[in-house]
Amino acid sequence: GMAAVGWFCKSVWDAVTRLQAEIHRIELTLPTYYVRKDEFAESVKVINEKLDRIWEKLESKQDRS
Repeated sequence: GMAAVGWFCKSVWDAVTRLQAEIHRIELTLPTYYVRKDEFAESVKVINEKLDRIWEKLESKQDRS
């Protein structure tokens, strides 16, 4: 009866508490291991711009020779 309901409620509460702790741990470690899509896209854009400038310099040197 009531003891079983109490045990069930306590079990659910304990599981929720563990999940909250695990989610918090994941939230803390996510920035260490993963990068947001927009940050990645911006980094790739910067790299591509630099590669384009290098390519342009190489082409201009080739044109001079």
